[in-house]
Amino acid sequence: MTEDEGCASSMVDAKRALRRRLRAERSNMDAAERARIDEAIARRVEATEVYRGATVVCTYLSFGAEVETRGIIRAAWRANKVVALPRVVGPAMLRWYCIDSFDGLEKGAFGTQEPVPESGRELCLPTVPGDAAIRVAETDVQDIQGRLAEHRVSDAACRLPSVYDARYVAIVPGLAFDRRGYRLGYGGGYYDAFLRSFPGVSVGLCRSAALFEDLGDLGALEPHDVPVDVVVTEQGQL
Repeated sequence: MTEDEGCASSMVDAKRALRRRLRAERSNMDAAERARIDEAIARRVEATEVYRGATVVCTYLSFGAEVETRGIIRAAWRANKVVALPRVVGPAMLRWYCIDSFDGLEKGAFGTQEPVPESGRELCLPTVPGDAAIRVAETDVQDIQGRLAEHRVSDAACRLPSVYDARYVAIVPGLAFDRRGYRLGYGGGYYDAFLRSFPGVSVGLCRSAALFEDLGDLGALEPHDVPVDVVVTEQGQL
């Protein structure tokens, strides 16, 4: 084994051990206390300028002991924002679909609830800030928030500057975050790949017990890791 291979192996072991520890800690947290913390995180997210100004919210749907997101999603619907959930479509690959309720979701590869892949509801994320498109039918339809969709966007148009002016925020999960915005995920690389080209502002949800000064000091950062723009805990915003 070369020195580089040894370092890579040590990093994998460090991340694996830290994931096990953090999973156990959050699973063992008192349910009432966890709910109280998550409610505080949700309220802080909803108060941020980036969330209030967003027209499109790309978010995970919480699973197990993850920081709860259903309240954030309901608040987005009340504010007439478009909400999109991810669907795993391949290694480190997500596609996003707009939802207007929690009905009709299906169990995904990792046990999470995922949207059904309806072409009329697929969110085509641009790679240049300010460009956006929601793929809709060839004729005018009511869009997912009940507003008349006056634009008709083809598949090709989804890859071009858009007629639909959107402001994006992404709500990102993680087992842990640090004060620089780096995160320890679940090892699949899905959100690192997503964040590299995401055109909006990314927000990591983190209970303060899982917030570290620097994940690099714990041997838990790799060159491909991508930080979020903002970290929100029950105590405040970083």
